[in-house]
Amino acid sequence: VQSLAPTIPASFLTFGHVPLYPVYGTFPRIWGISVMTDQMIAGLTMKIVGGAILWTVITVVFFRWARRDQTEGWDALQWRDVDAEIRAEMGR
Repeated sequence: VQSLAPTIPASFLTFGHVPLYPVYGTFPRIWGISVMTDQMIAGLTMKIVGGAILWTVITVVFFRWARRDQTEGWDALQWRDVDAEIRAEMGR
């Protein structure tokens, strides 16, 4: 869901056939690129940078979780625990 947030406006900017803000076309072009090229670059930047930030955070969180899981270990589910839980529920 988080990757959809920047995708929707980025798609309008990248694949649009007219300027999203018509008044933007009235300003002088500083670097000589057209309004549509500038808008397309803005959309691609929004999508690529937003995605890179999102996936960087996901990667860091995953590796921290994996490291903590390896160092602390985890309690595997044992059949005796399941059996005791079932018996406790049935005894109610």
